[in-house]
Amino acid sequence: MKELSQSEIALVSGGINMLGILGGIALAAGISWNTGKAINTFNQTVSGGSLGASIYHVFN
Repeated sequence: MKELSQSEIALVSGGINMLGILGGIALAAGISWNTGKAINTFNQTVSGGSLGASIYHVFN
C-alpha cells in the first residue's frame, strides 16, 4: 500500500467528495484506506475542494 503526500492527495482528489467514487479510486490506485480518508477529508475543506477541482479541470 502506498501513502500519498499532501500534494499527491490534492492531485488525485479532483474535488470529488463522494465516498463511493473515492473508494473506487483507492482500490484502483492501490492506496491505503487511511490515505483514502485523507483525500476525502482534504476535499471537504474549501481550499481542498477548489484546488482539487482546478487540478481536475486542467488535466481533463
